[in-house]
Amino acid sequence: MHALSSRALACTAALALFGFIAAMPLSANSRVGLILLVCIALGLCLAQPRCMLGLLDPLDHAPMLAAGALAGWYMVLAVNWHASAPAMDALRLLLSCALLLLVRRLRISSDTLWLACCVAAIILGAQSAWQSLVQGLPRAQGVYFHNLVGALGAIFGLLPWLARPPHWQRGWRRALLWLGLVGGIVAALFSSSRMAWITIVVLLLASLRREQRVRGIVLGGLSLALVTAFSPLVQDRWQSLLNDLARYHNGDVVTSMGMRFEMWRASAESIFAHPWLGVGPDGFVVLMRTGVELGRWPAAMAQHTHAHNEFLHALVTGGLPGMLGLMALLYYAWRASRRLEAANPAQAAAARGARAIILLLVLLGLSETTLIYGGIFNLYLVCLFLCLGWAGRDC
Repeated sequence: MHALSSRALACTAALALFGFIAAMPLSANSRVGLILLVCIALGLCLAQPRCMLGLLDPLDHAPMLAAGALAGWYMVLAVNWHASAPAMDALRLLLSCALLLLVRRLRISSDTLWLACCVAAIILGAQSAWQSLVQGLPRAQGVYFHNLVGALGAIFGLLPWLARPPHWQRGWRRALLWLGLVGGIVAALFSSSRMAWITIVVLLLASLRREQRVRGIVLGGLSLALVTAFSPLVQDRWQSLLNDLARYHNGDVVTSMGMRFEMWRASAESIFAHPWLGVGPDGFVVLMRTGVELGRWPAAMAQHTHAHNEFLHALVTGGLPGMLGLMALLYYAWRASRRLEAANPAQAAAARGARAIILLLVLLGLSETTLIYGGIFNLYLVCLFLCLGWAGRDC
C-alpha cells in the first residue's frame, strides 16, 4: 500500500512538473503545476521530516545555505522598503529548495524535465514562427515580452541539449532533442533578441569537444554568414546595432543600445550612492523618472523598469548583499554540481543541467533582466534545484 501511494505521488509530481514547464509558452497559468509540485514536496517534508532531511547530501549544504541567506536578505529588503516582491522571491527560493528533496524521495526521473523542455521549445518555436510568418508581427512575443521569448527559447532548447542525457543519444529521444533545439533557435530568431542569439551560439560552441571546436567555429561562422545573408530580419537587427552605436556616439541616446548604456551608467552611479540597501525594488523606476525630470535624459527613458543587466539590477535594487547573495547561490550551486557529478557519475547529465541553467542565467543576464519576472525566476530555480537533486541521488 505504501509503495502504491509513493508511486501515485511520484506520477502526480512528474505530471505537475511536466505541465508547469511544457505549458509555459501557452499560459502563465502553468504555475498551477508548480503549486501542486511544491505542495507535494511540503507535504512530504511535514509528514516525514527525518526521512526527507536524511536525503540531504553534505554537498547540498552550501547552495542551500546560500539560498537561505539570499532569502533572508530579500526579507530584510521587503521590511525596509515595505514591498511584497522581495518577500515573494524569498518564498520562491525556500520552496524551490524542497524540490531537491522531492526528486530523491519519490525517485522522479530527470527525463521528465528534458521531455518538458523539448516540448516547450517546440511549442514556442511553432508559436513564434506563426506570429512572424503568418500574422506578420515584427517580433514574436507569445504570451510574454519578445525579449523573454528569446530567453525562453534559449533555456528550453539548450538545457536538455547541454545536459546530454546518455540514453537520449539515439532513437526518438535523439530526434526530440534536435526538434527542441531547433524550436528554441527558431523562437530566439523570431524574437529578434540579439542576446539570446549570442547565448545560443556561445553555448553551442562551448558544448563541443576540444577537437571539434575549430571545425565548429568554422561551420558556425559559415552558418551565421549564410543566415545573415538570406535573412532580412537578422540583417536588420545587426544593422540596427551598428546604427545605435553610431547615434550614441553622436549624442542620441533614444535607441535600444543607447538607452541600455545610459541605464548602466545610471545604475553604476546609484550603486556608489546607495551600496548597502540599494534603492529598493521599485527604486529603479524612480531613478529613471527623476533623471527625465532633471532633463538628464529624454522622456523615453522613463518607461524602463529595470537595468537591462541582471547583476547591475540586483545591485541597484537590492544592494551589495543582494548581488553577492545571488552570486554565492550560483557559485556554490556550480561547485556542488561538479562535486556531485564526480561522486555520482551515473547522474552526470543532471549535474550538467545545473551548470547549464547557471550559464544561461549569466549570459542572458548580461543584457537582459529576467529574474524580476516571477514565472521566469520560478523556472530558473526549479531547474537548478531539481538538477542538483538528481545529481546527488544514488542510482
